[in-house]
Amino acid sequence: MEPEIFSTLPTGNPILAYGTSGRFNKTKAIKIITAIFGALLCAALIWFIFYFSFPFPSQTVLLMATKNNGAFNSTPNIWGRAAQNNIRPLVLGMAWTDKGFVPFVITLRKGALAAEYKYDVGPVNILSDEPLALESKRKTKDILGLVLKLAGDNQGFLVVDGGIFLGEKWPIISGPISDGIWKTDLDLSAPQIDLPKGDVAINTKILPQAWPPIRNALEMSGLVNLPSDTPSLVAWHVNNTTIGSLELQYENNIPQTALQQMSAAAGIYSVKIISLPDGNVAEEFELPNDSLSTNTTSSGDYRLLTTTNTLLLSFNNASDKVDTDIGCQLDDSILNIKGEALELLMDRLKIPTSIQFSAFEAASQNGNLIFCLK
Repeated sequence: MEPEIFSTLPTGNPILAYGTSGRFNKTKAIKIITAIFGALLCAALIWFIFYFSFPFPSQTVLLMATKNNGAFNSTPNIWGRAAQNNIRPLVLGMAWTDKGFVPFVITLRKGALAAEYKYDVGPVNILSDEPLALESKRKTKDILGLVLKLAGDNQGFLVVDGGIFLGEKWPIISGPISDGIWKTDLDLSAPQIDLPKGDVAINTKILPQAWPPIRNALEMSGLVNLPSDTPSLVAWHVNNTTIGSLELQYENNIPQTALQQMSAAAGIYSVKIISLPDGNVAEEFELPNDSLSTNTTSSGDYRLLTTTNTLLLSFNNASDKVDTDIGCQLDDSILNIKGEALELLMDRLKIPTSIQFSAFEAASQNGNLIFCLK
């Protein structure tokens, strides 16, 4: 005989006689839902920051974040208008196109900055005065990371990718920039050597790979037969868009081949008449084998001056140029471009005329490469 179960509960439900009825815990449920929602939100944020990518101008050479302290207020292009609109932080860029360098600005989509071209991509607007090809991709973390570099005393943070022009092996250089001084993360140690005077001066001992393109550029400007031997220091002046003088300094004595090539460029040679086996005569040009005397003057347009380790080639009709722009005056300078030479360089590179500098200098300080824009 099975036992009988009697319930004394008011409801008379015999099943509830085995225990008590549990209540619905509202607080615990809210905590669970909040935790799930928070985890989903964190996952979405992590995905948005680290994995979400959006269209970006192809061949972007420069990206810079700045606290917008007025440095670009007078720049008459999209950069200046963004600065005047008090956009903070200000994220600027420059891309290479078939029209040259094109500046652009990155703002949040709620921004109302006027521009000829406006691209709504992801969470931002990309604004420019010239059309851009958005054939590249960038992640949110690339832009956000750039802005976070403004923490502390940094007025700005600059990233430059020269690989577009110099090849993929060229490193992407970045670092803080304040008061026109850009301290990069590129390691470079250089002995202290005073650069010669000139509109352009380069320490080619530290940058030997710079001499071949410099040589080609100078020869395209009219100076032919320049030495293939890499000098330690190179400098030249510019007079009315042409090369007025060229100075090459070697670490030791002038290489014989360099002396002969510069002599040929200056037109300094002797002519020897020789008889040929067929009875005809011909002219044989002889270049000097020893060091030339100081202020040797050719019969052509050039004047060549030599010392133990220096070759100075100049035009006979070129006036002596006095340096009026002292540049940035960095210690341990390895590159200095200023005055008319810098204007010509910016024009050749198709840098917008609205972006103007009077001096550009590079130096090695504390084992790193730094630049000065004045």
